[in-house]
Amino acid sequence: MNRIDVVWQRIKEHEGEQFYTITGKAFNYSVKGDYVELHNTNQSLPKSYFSEALTIAPLQKPSDLKYKLPREPRGTSYIFAILTDKRISTD
Repeated sequence: MNRIDVVWQRIKEHEGEQFYTITGKAFNYSVKGDYVELHNTNQSLPKSYFSEALTIAPLQKPSDLKYKLPREPRGTSYIFAILTDKRISTD
């Protein structure tokens, strides 16, 4: 099983739970197919964004997603918050 599959399974296991951005903003999400749907915004984040982010892990700050990837995904603060949370992180 590759890394994104492990991480995606963890993301699915923790849907509905509360997460926090680096600035302390609380949020939760649902997983619909290959998308994370954020409950506090009108955003859906595709699995591919998480997969791309894992290529540059470990992440130190949300801006790593802006400057180290070929293209900047939407929702970087949420992607960072989810991927670096101890419930999700594989590092």
